[in-house]
Amino acid sequence: MIGALELLAEEESPHLQVKRLTNSPLFSLRVGVYRVILAFEHQQLVIMAVDLDHRKNAYDNL
Repeated sequence: MIGALELLAEEESPHLQVKRLTNSPLFSLRVGVYRVILAFEHQQLVIMAVDLDHRKNAYDNL
């Protein structure tokens, strides 16, 4: 999981590597059967993991 976030942080345009959630400012990163829910701050590269869960439960509390 940490490795996937580190690779994402090294990307020139990390927001292009993730899926934007419908009607939300959050994004989803697929890591195997898990989903990491992310928020980005565009002025400087800050990737904040908001939630981590199995894909069947990841979107339940959003």
